[in-house]
This record gives sequence, structure tokens and C-alpha cells, in this order.
Amino acid sequence: MEKRWIERKPVAVAHSEETRICNVQAALDWMMEMICTTDCRCFAVNKALFCEDFYTLKTGLAGEILQTYLIVEQGDAVHLIDKHAAHERMNFEALRRSAEIHSQLLLAPVTVRLNKAELSAVEEHLDLLQKGGFEVEIFGTDAVLVRSVPAMLDGANIADLICEIAEKLLEHKTDIEPEKLDWIFHSTACRAAVKAGDVTSPAEQRLFVEKLLSMPDIRYCPHGRPVMIKVSRYEIERQFGRA
Repeated sequence: MEKRWIERKPVAVAHSEETRICNVQAALDWMMEMICTTDCRCFAVNKALFCEDFYTLKTGLAGEILQTYLIVEQGDAVHLIDKHAAHERMNFEALRRSAEIHSQLLLAPVTVRLNKAELSAVEEHLDLLQKGGFEVEIFGTDAVLVRSVPAMLDGANIADLICEIAEKLLEHKTDIEPEKLDWIFHSTACRAAVKAGDVTSPAEQRLFVEKLLSMPDIRYCPHGRPVMIKVSRYEIERQFGRA
């Protein structure tokens, strides 16, 4: 893949090096505080925090912080993308839109121990699990065998995932079938998504942003958290005393 590098020349400033470092650190601390302490519920009602033209205007990947958030420049704003939340929603949409979930056969079946109620819930929903990409069969009086799983679950802990799905089937036993299937998709999408702290190369980050740009309906993860927040140039420059 072709890599394009942009040379950034140093700019002379009147402030001392010590002052400059302090200002930069203060701005970074402020941006981290926005990520970690802002009430996520505000994003559901404040559309201004999203740039409606994000998916059409020219953007540039500036990097990654905390091995979790991608920084994307766009016009006079910076977008911080939660790569796990965004990837989880992408996976979820891919599962929901598939006419048939592509599964992979496990090299060896996985035995999962369940309590009586969980086992009963799984047994009752074997056909639904099949629709979700799982081939599961009852094994004795306290376990199931998992023979195949959705292909996107490469390297995931299958036993933990089946236990989680069993708990959700119990918790939402009064839901209609499409809603139950969505819960299975939620769990699968989350387990298959890149995790906070996972190392991603610059090439992978660029491809990730390009894919996100091709899906303009992606705004929130399946749990309702925002996949990105917007920080305006004015907000950044105000922290540096420029505005």
C-alpha cells in the first residue's frame, strides 16, 4: 500500500520551550478529560458535537492516542474516534444485513458448562443460535458443545461468549425473536471488534477510517455510546490562549 508522508517544518515561537511544553500538556490533559469525564448521554441530543459533513468533507488521519482513539482532522475540527465502539457497530451492521451468517468450523468442539436455567435457555433457542452463526448441541445434563461460530470471531473466547449469550437469552426471554437475535449479534460484534489498547498499524488505521467514512449511518455503538466526538478548532485554540 502506498504511503504518503507530509513533512511538517518547525515554526518559531516567542514562548520559551518550557512554556510551550506546559501549554501542550495542558491541552492534551483537557482533551483526555473530555474523553473520560463527559456524560455520553449528551451526544444523543447534541447533534452539533457531530460534524454532519464528516462523511463527505476531506479528512486526514493525524494519529492515535492511548491505543484507543484515532485522531482525524477535518476542516477546522478534530474528530476523536473510539475504534472499539466504531468497529463493534460496523460488525453489528454487517451481521444484521447478512442474509446468512458465514460460519467457520472449529478445529475442536468447545465444551461450555452451564447451569440448569442457562442450559434450558440455550436448548430452547438452538435454531436461533444457528441463525446467528453458531452450531451448538446439548452435551449431557450441564454442558453444550460448540462446533462452529461466526467467521469474524477469530481468536475470541468462545466459552465466555456462549455463557454471555445464555445469560442474555434468560434476561430477555420475553423479547420477540428478532430482538433476541439482535442480542446475539451484539455479543458477537463486541467480541469480534478491536479492543481498546490493541496495537493497530498506520495502514490499518487508515483503512479503518476509510471504512467508517463509507458508512454514514454509523453514529453510535450497539450499546448507545458515541463512536466519535468533535472538538472544534476554537475549543483547542482557547486552551492555548489563542482565542
